[in-house]
Amino acid sequence: MGKDCSLPVLNGTVVLSSESILKNSFPDNSKAFLECPKGQERKYGPPFITCLNGDWSDVKLNCTKIDCGEPKSSPHMTYIKRDGTLFGAYIQPVCERGYDLEGTAHRQCLVSGWSGNVECILTTCELPDPVEHGRFITPKDEPVFNDTIEFSCDENYVLVGKSSITCSDYGEYDSPPPKCKVTTCKLPDPVEHGRFITPKDEPVFNDTIEFSCDENYVLVGNSSITCSDYGEYDSPPPKCKVTTCELPDPVEHGRFIAPRDEPVFNDVITFSCDENYVLVGNSSITCSDYGEYDSPPPKCKVTTCELPDPVEHGRFIAPRDEPVFNDVITFSCDENYVLVGNSSITCSDYGEYDSPPPKCKGGSWNVTLAWTLVTLVTLTVAVVVLACYPKEGKSY
Repeated sequence: MGKDCSLPVLNGTVVLSSESILKNSFPDNSKAFLECPKGQERKYGPPFITCLNGDWSDVKLNCTKIDCGEPKSSPHMTYIKRDGTLFGAYIQPVCERGYDLEGTAHRQCLVSGWSGNVECILTTCELPDPVEHGRFITPKDEPVFNDTIEFSCDENYVLVGKSSITCSDYGEYDSPPPKCKVTTCKLPDPVEHGRFITPKDEPVFNDTIEFSCDENYVLVGNSSITCSDYGEYDSPPPKCKVTTCELPDPVEHGRFIAPRDEPVFNDVITFSCDENYVLVGNSSITCSDYGEYDSPPPKCKVTTCELPDPVEHGRFIAPRDEPVFNDVITFSCDENYVLVGNSSITCSDYGEYDSPPPKCKGGSWNVTLAWTLVTLVTLTVAVVVLACYPKEGKSY
């Protein structure tokens, strides 16, 4: 006869049944029944082990966690499943915008399935209180999400607030209900060097007052102010100030003279350039009645001269395509032609050359010039010879 077995020691993946756990020993060939831990169910294998001559057979029972699966769908609802759907996991029901959750904020996977019951119901808002000196129109007695209520006031009253409010997805309106109020604003003080036009002696909400200035004065501030729903203007009244212009930027390679640090209407600023630079633009600008100058400030540019026209029967050499002050252009002629004029010209500080460009002449004029030169050379030689040989004289 085989040996009995003591109470088996399990590794925690399975547990003894409530019946077997009460026994202290098990006879040879008897069974100890097994169960899956809470939250798990049998996957495969027999739910027992057998006592074999004092030793237990291997555990073959395999358990897996209970899976509650996807919860039953509900209109206008989705679930956030961060933990999955196995036993012990929590899911969070979320309603579409404009619907409120009725039930628990979380559901848990239990042995019996998902805990709790939830549903999404349409968001509603309470009707606003009656409007003194006004009224409202609502689409239904119990406004729901996105319903809009329109407000209006009695004659000579204006709405303070929005003319309509909408039921939001939180069960509140998107803004507080407006009120009906008679709104007035005091007339502004007289404008020095200017004037204003008002629609009535006692401006009311939304009345606009227009301002203007005397000649040579400009508005500092908004040209109009409006009576707001708080009995104040939406901005302070403007002032009239004599027209001023900003000083121009410093002139590169030049300077300007201004009558004052902050030029006013009709002030004239004159410009001049450094030596070898010329003004590009007007030499003076005047501050206009709009606070701008009548023309843009000029610039100082290094003096340049245009290239001369091509030389017929000759050519010239220039140091650059656009000669500047003191640049020299040299000229030469083709064979059998001679220069008439200076062989070089220089760009002056006025943007002109110091002399007109020369020309190249040839033909009969060239032959005449050659004979003239020969004659001059011959006469010069004769004079030199006579000067070197003194006359012979007689002495007495």
